[in-house]
Amino acid sequence: MAKVLIIVPHDRFRDEEFTAAYNALVDESHTVQIGSSHHTEATGHFGLVVKPDVNIGFVEPKDYDALVFIGGRGVEEYFTESKIHNLIKNFVTERKIVGAIGLAVELLSYAGVLAGKRVTCHPDLIQSIQGAGAYYTGRQAEIDSDILTSIDERTKDAFAEELIKALRFADERGRLS
Repeated sequence: MAKVLIIVPHDRFRDEEFTAAYNALVDESHTVQIGSSHHTEATGHFGLVVKPDVNIGFVEPKDYDALVFIGGRGVEEYFTESKIHNLIKNFVTERKIVGAIGLAVELLSYAGVLAGKRVTCHPDLIQSIQGAGAYYTGRQAEIDSDILTSIDERTKDAFAEELIKALRFADERGRLS
């Protein structure tokens, strides 16, 4: 089974995006850890409180098979963080799954990993991701190579389903640790 790190903003992440991904991973018996910018409790937009296991400043790609970013207004705290951008680039370079839902999709454009990729996102982000060289598809969830994207909380179930499929595919190919 895979070891997956779900990264949430410390404040104002989308509760339902987190819950859908987390529950799908746990239901499939994957090992899930939660990462954030602080070790203190992270709070969702609607009040969900989660206790991070990992400070993302200390994350190494060798420790995980997949990295999932949860959206929400709070994700903007990562837009200018070079450590996060480098983490994303390292996961992509090592051909590990990187997922982003909602406003977190824009984080992938800041990290510079979307050029030439098929991507879906919230309509407000289309111009940004196209400016990063991505091809907007408008699907509920889109996977290209090892990058998984999804529109927002309305497509949380499609995102979770595609994440599970991507992990199964990686396992079949012997790419999980």
